[in-house]
Amino acid sequence: MKVVFLMCDTLRYDHVSPEIMPFTHEMGEKGVTYSMFFGDGGHTKWSMPHFFSGQRKFDKEESFPYKMTQGGVDNKIVHSNAVLVQEKYQECFKEFTDMGSEMAPVKTGIRRKLKDAGLWDKTRPLRRAIIGQKSFNVPYRRAEAIFSVAQQKLDQINEGLLWIQLMDAHIPYSPPGLSNFEQTEAIKLYDLILKSLQGSGHKFSPIELKRIQELYAAECTYMDKCIESFVKRNTECIFFLSSDHGEMFGENYTWSHSPGPHGVTPQLGHLPMIIYGPNVLNKKYEQYNCSINVGSTLLELFNIKERSGYGRSFMSRWMRPPWVG
Repeated sequence: MKVVFLMCDTLRYDHVSPEIMPFTHEMGEKGVTYSMFFGDGGHTKWSMPHFFSGQRKFDKEESFPYKMTQGGVDNKIVHSNAVLVQEKYQECFKEFTDMGSEMAPVKTGIRRKLKDAGLWDKTRPLRRAIIGQKSFNVPYRRAEAIFSVAQQKLDQINEGLLWIQLMDAHIPYSPPGLSNFEQTEAIKLYDLILKSLQGSGHKFSPIELKRIQELYAAECTYMDKCIESFVKRNTECIFFLSSDHGEMFGENYTWSHSPGPHGVTPQLGHLPMIIYGPNVLNKKYEQYNCSINVGSTLLELFNIKERSGYGRSFMSRWMRPPWVG
């Protein structure tokens, strides 16, 4: 049995719709959907320990990948998320591939050093002058590139789990195929969001707000097309799809998901949870569920009789017996 967990970083629950993400929405319609699934943390640093360790604080030995490895179950992660590197979350997996460092080690290393020193924002005008105003220094790898490497890793697994972290919905919103004019506009809006997060007090016009939301939706649509291609190529797999947190567009007086006084708002905490594939029932659940239960569910799926942190498995609700094998 092969299981793939698609973690769509920064994906809002309300964007898994027929208009924006038609294939992902169809997965939910044909499989299992939890309409009241919640994360605990409006930022990757805070939210991922719940998925991996089943508790608020990350603990490698309580993490489900570590327990899978101890139980002889193969597990890998492919991503380009800097937080997973900085917080060492990726190291709970038996094998981890950070495409941020591996694909551009010098560039990524410099970026992370500048951020750690508090110089990243201050050097933005200089970097823009060097690379040009019409170029985005997008700090992640596109879904197409992530899936290309992920397919290689999945082909190496006979039985086990592959965790794929997609970043396309994350700020800056710069979907593929933008014209020069649209790219310049996207950069301008990105800068305004950053300044707003830094306390500039910029009041976004209705036109600016609409355009920001359109760019974000276009990123989600691009990601959806890449998900469709990967899922259809690997029909033997059981797929989980969720998000670590959502995104805000001016709700609660703030933007994106930068750490701040907003706490875990509905726009950040309400997440999609879809399960799709062989032997998965077609059910819609309206009961509350949360990210702390994910690890224990994955452990039970592979017949590992342990829990991850404080989580409780919800597998029996969605899997046809026999659950494994």
